[in-house]
Amino acid sequence: MGVCFIRSVLINFDLLLQLGVLLGIILCMTPWKKWGQRIVVVALVPLFVIILTPFGPWMMTHLETRFPQPKVISEDIKGLILLGGTFSEEKSRLQQRPIYNQSASRLFEFIALAQKFPTLKILVTGTPLEVKLTRDVFKEHGINLGRVIFEENSLNTKDNAYKSYELIQPKNERWLLVTSAFHMPKAVGLFRGAGWNVLPFPVNYQTSGTYAMKQKGIGRDNVYAFTTAITQNISLLYHYLKGDTKELYPEGDV
Repeated sequence: MGVCFIRSVLINFDLLLQLGVLLGIILCMTPWKKWGQRIVVVALVPLFVIILTPFGPWMMTHLETRFPQPKVISEDIKGLILLGGTFSEEKSRLQQRPIYNQSASRLFEFIALAQKFPTLKILVTGTPLEVKLTRDVFKEHGINLGRVIFEENSLNTKDNAYKSYELIQPKNERWLLVTSAFHMPKAVGLFRGAGWNVLPFPVNYQTSGTYAMKQKGIGRDNVYAFTTAITQNISLLYHYLKGDTKELYPEGDV
């Protein structure tokens, strides 16, 4: 519960800061004017840092370049793993059809990979709704469901890793792990922690991969990059301290 709350706060951090500015302005029109001024300053400083500096994209780039995408898929690969996180579940549930989020390309890049290697097994891991929606999209794109194994009891990345390992029992088999590039360090760390030596295949890149602190940027992209990257980094620290992963910041060939 605590972790989910912290994650929710981080994802909506910029909104909370904007609300802080609004609250401060309102207080400035009351007898608590000094408190209002202080709140405005405290909220505006980090908001300006997030929006007006490339700090968020810089952090995101470090996450996305941790594991380069393999140029060649070795012949010893036994299967492909797709992690959930492609759909907006609440909207999909309400509209009774797939509604995608900012990780949508993860699914379609995976489908292209599955079509390129039609003999490889496929493992899809996620929530019951994610799995159902993914199954429907697979059908629409001609993926043979006979080659697909569905694990539909995972609510988070740790579940993805540990429950998938328990289901497949891969031993020394090599499987390709497909997820968003910024999410790959966390995913690889948890799969390694579960005992599965997967080969990372990052997709759904959000940066060019060469972002430098001297570059200038402004707008919502900076906010998204900051909140996403800070959430991923705190999650990496959390799982490391909890013992779910053996590395604080996973890297290197597997």
